[in-house]
Formats: sequence, structure tokens, C-alpha cells
Amino acid sequence: MNSLWDFAVGIYQYSPIKTACLQLQDEAGADVCVLLAVVWLGKNGRHLTLAEIALLNSTVEVWQQKMTLPLRQLRRDIRQFIESEPSLDAEPIYQQIKAAELKAERVTMQQLQVLIEYQPLPITMSGFKSNKQASAMARDKRFIRPLLILMLARSLI
Repeated sequence: MNSLWDFAVGIYQYSPIKTACLQLQDEAGADVCVLLAVVWLGKNGRHLTLAEIALLNSTVEVWQQKMTLPLRQLRRDIRQFIESEPSLDAEPIYQQIKAAELKAERVTMQQLQVLIEYQPLPITMSGFKSNKQASAMARDKRFIRPLLILMLARSLI
């Protein structure tokens, strides 16, 4: 089995996958790292219960909340400044924060990989914090296309 990080970087390069992940992240609060871990496990023939997916989420939640999400928000804020004030020479800072955010996401993927390797997990196509969130998303027509794209992702790589 390839590393989760290598899989995530490879599959995220596909525009429909990236778009689907970002839509689920921004509009539904899904954790892209968990979504990609679920797809990776599914591609490797491993299927998770909702309880196991909740375990994946809880494993990375603190890191994501304290490190990754603040970096993401800072990156987005800097981008807005750059767009509203073109005279600012803030692009180097933007790139540094973007790189730090990517490194934080890599730590998240490492946490998931360690959990997967040391605790056998038997995937429903999810990556959500609760059954309620997953059920609501499944009924919301805005998310049908991104969810289908992620379900098909297993056959892309």
C-alpha cells in the first residue's frame, strides 16, 4: 500500500477531485484529509463504519483546529489583502503561509496513516463528524456531484 500522503497528492491533482474536496470542505465542513484517507482505504479494499470514520476525525481534530485551520484562514486573509491592495508585496508571505498549511496537512495525513497502520480499520464514502452531518449531506443536492466524484476517485489512481 502506498503512503496516504503520496496518494492524496496524486489524486488531488485531478481538477474534479480538488473541486469536490474543496466544496465539501467549504460548504459542508468535511475534513479533506479524512475524505482522502477514506478514498485511499476504499481503493485498497478497506471499508469503514461511521464509528471508524468518527475515530479518524477525532484523531486529527485538535491538530486541524489549532494548526491547519488558522493557517488556512491566514492564507485566505493574505490573499484578500493582495487582491485589494495590489501594491503590497505580500506574495512571498502568502507562499510561506501556503507552504506551512501544506506541511500542517501532511502532519494530519501522518496522524491518519499511523492510526490506520496501528489500529486495523475494516468505507463508507464519508469524512464527516457525525452520522447526522453525513445524512444531511447525502440529502443535499449540492453535494451529490462532489460525493460521486470522490466515490469514483478510487478507480482513477
